[in-house]
Amino acid sequence: MSQILIIGYGNPMRADDGLGWVVAEHLAQTFALNTNITIRTAHQLTPELADDLAQVDVVIFIDVSIDLAPGEFLATPVDPDTLESRPLTHHFSPTGLLALTKTVYGRAPLAHMLSIGAGSLEFGETLSEPVQAALPKLYSHVHWLVDPHQSSSVPPV
Repeated sequence: MSQILIIGYGNPMRADDGLGWVVAEHLAQTFALNTNITIRTAHQLTPELADDLAQVDVVIFIDVSIDLAPGEFLATPVDPDTLESRPLTHHFSPTGLLALTKTVYGRAPLAHMLSIGAGSLEFGETLSEPVQAALPKLYSHVHWLVDPHQSSSVPPV
């Protein structure tokens, strides 16, 4: 069975920016007995995570998006070979982190980015209503990624 890493990231003190943390906490309970799934939280993606990525077959990144309409869900594959215009810094995008992993370790896992459009980035620890309403779609997609044979052969929308 595949080794899977789920990384929820963002700022849990800025309303919807805490999406990754909320989802990671929920999934840690959901998959508590599954030894093939590791769940991490982070404020941002850093170079140190490359070692974790090199050890798994699949990584699922979860973060809020300011580029989507509030509550809109988007699942996209992440390709380590896509060039980024940003120079190396102390934090990375999923693409940049995968590229670093591939460069240093000679391989990168299959990767997916799951996002929900932010409704609020104000100070607070509660997700906005549009983001809360989209959580079932995100959870359904995670379950499909973890075990596509147990659910529909078509990814949930």
